[in-house]
Amino acid sequence: MKRVCFLMMAFLLTLALVGCGGSKVNNNVTADGLVGALYNTVKFDSEMKSVSVDNYLTLPEGAQAAGRMSNGTTAEEIIVVRCANENDAKTVKTGIESFLADQRVDMERYQPQEVARMDNAVLTQRGVYVVLCVSADSEMAEKIIKEQLG
Repeated sequence: MKRVCFLMMAFLLTLALVGCGGSKVNNNVTADGLVGALYNTVKFDSEMKSVSVDNYLTLPEGAQAAGRMSNGTTAEEIIVVRCANENDAKTVKTGIESFLADQRVDMERYQPQEVARMDNAVLTQRGVYVVLCVSADSEMAEKIIKEQLG
């Protein structure tokens, strides 16, 4: 009887853990599409142009990336990378963290008023996606990322 109860409890615990696996990420979103959604919805204070993300980051094989950056008057930018797997996404996120740290040092020297914007940047990894959005409206950026990726 004890063995049956133990097995039943183990089974129920396993079911509970599987059920708490979190929300699924929408893997049908393109990097360009998410950059466009952020650019068209989040308020930015400067004009932003499309950039080639691989000029700023080392991207893993099979990654799809898109980005927009300010013309230099602000620290505003958007970078979206869709990787082949979650391990690659973790590596990309680490690369973006390093990139941001370097940019922050430059902003402290040349545009100290932009440091607060960088400190409130949205940097998130969701499944195979890594998203960076530096803007004055971090709440809206987070909302759009959640709507797009789940």
